[in-house]
Amino acid sequence: MAIRRPPPPPHRAALSDRPLKDRLQSTLFEPEAGDASVPPPLGPPPEGQGRTPISISELTERISQRLTSGFSSVCVMGEISQVKVVSSGHTYFTLKDAGATLEAMVWADRRAGLGVEPKQGLRVVAQGALRVFAAQGRYSLHVEALELLGAGDLQRALESLKARLLSEGLFADARKRSLPRWLRTVGLVTSPTGAVRHDIERTLTKGGARVRLLLSPTRVQGEGAGPEIAAALRLLSDRDDVDVIIVARGGGSVEELWPFNEETVARAIAASRPPVISAVGHETDFTIADLVADIRASTPSGAASMVLDIQREAALRTEAASQGLFHAMQSNQERWRRRLDAVSTHRVMERERTRLERLRGRLGEAFARVRVAVDRRQASRRSTFRDLATRCEAQAPRQVFSRAHARVDRAVLSMGAQMAASLDRKRARATRAFESKALRDAEARLLQLTRRFSEDLQHLGRAVRPVVEARRSRFGGLLAKLDALSPLAVLSRGYALATTVEGRILLDAKDVSAGDSVVVRLSRGRLRATVTEREEEA
Repeated sequence: MAIRRPPPPPHRAALSDRPLKDRLQSTLFEPEAGDASVPPPLGPPPEGQGRTPISISELTERISQRLTSGFSSVCVMGEISQVKVVSSGHTYFTLKDAGATLEAMVWADRRAGLGVEPKQGLRVVAQGALRVFAAQGRYSLHVEALELLGAGDLQRALESLKARLLSEGLFADARKRSLPRWLRTVGLVTSPTGAVRHDIERTLTKGGARVRLLLSPTRVQGEGAGPEIAAALRLLSDRDDVDVIIVARGGGSVEELWPFNEETVARAIAASRPPVISAVGHETDFTIADLVADIRASTPSGAASMVLDIQREAALRTEAASQGLFHAMQSNQERWRRRLDAVSTHRVMERERTRLERLRGRLGEAFARVRVAVDRRQASRRSTFRDLATRCEAQAPRQVFSRAHARVDRAVLSMGAQMAASLDRKRARATRAFESKALRDAEARLLQLTRRFSEDLQHLGRAVRPVVEARRSRFGGLLAKLDALSPLAVLSRGYALATTVEGRILLDAKDVSAGDSVVVRLSRGRLRATVTEREEEA
């Protein structure tokens, strides 16, 4: 049988940009010349004939007939992977080599006669026939015989690494740690877009967990995924707030789970500061990460359930400790109450209580006497202060100066009036006397006396000025002292003097009642106010 394939499209790089119908490529299976055991060819009809479409079922049937007739017995060599035994007893697996894979199956009634049990990683020679599964458009090898060639490359590498890590003690139970009793932050190493992350988050949410889930995203399959998983582990291990780390991935083939069999991942798990829970694959999947980890969970959801169990146990311990502490406090309180009652009824306490009562009575009497003495002394000082305030107010420098100024003004006015009257009288006498010679002589004498009076007056002024200046300086000093001692000077510094309407100085809040009118003397002016509230000092 010849297989004819169409030539590749001229622009393969731009294939994804073309419409969907233009991306399809077909492979045509044609019989060789002279082969009469197969149906007519499926290619285009010869020139001049019309095209008759056929159904997919008919096309699949023709392909099945040709595969059945052309590959009724084949013998292939490859490595077994993705072994799965279903409930009916049939075994499904994949045969692969470096360039391709082939689906294979063994019927349940033929398993006993194979001689070799299909296991992951075995290199075998399989003999059987190709069959087409029309419902899914796939073909597979129905195996009738298996011969063992030996372990596959991956399996040999896995066993070699297991032996080396086992000799170093990385699988020993002695180095594995138990999970912490309290969890606040759980680290998670998995794909940020996979279903594993959502399963863990859903399980924790449904169980009412109170933890912080810290995701360290990484690829979990493919070339170079192992170093990324190790780096994500170290990133969480270096944090002081992470209590436990979950390394999780869903199920898959050996190739898909292989990053968790790499040495760099195993050593990163062994060097982790917090304990590590391995939740890789399904319950039947085992990796080196499961052997090195402190705890293995059958599934990622099982790892989340472990976190929930730790939190439930912590809650139970906290509740038990709280109840124990409460009962202990109640017991101690009751014991100390009984001891206190026993001590309080002892005869020594009764004797001391009586003595304290006597001392309290004596102290009350002494306090009353002191209170009376203090009240008397305060009353005496209050009376003295009132007298001083009255005297100071009467002898205030400004008021004394005002009264003296008024007296001077009155004296000046009186002297002016007297001098004016005297001058009028003298002017009249002088007018009458001027008319006589005697008056003229008297005038000359008067001029002479006037000059002498002016000279004497100047001499008197020069003699009296020092005395007046000394008296004025002394008067200024006395005035400054009076001003410093005056209550008005205290008022100029921001204080106020409160009196009743009758002028009685208020020294105690008890001297007035709410609603009384009072006068507040300020540095400049007075205020009339009404008492709204009274506060007494203790």
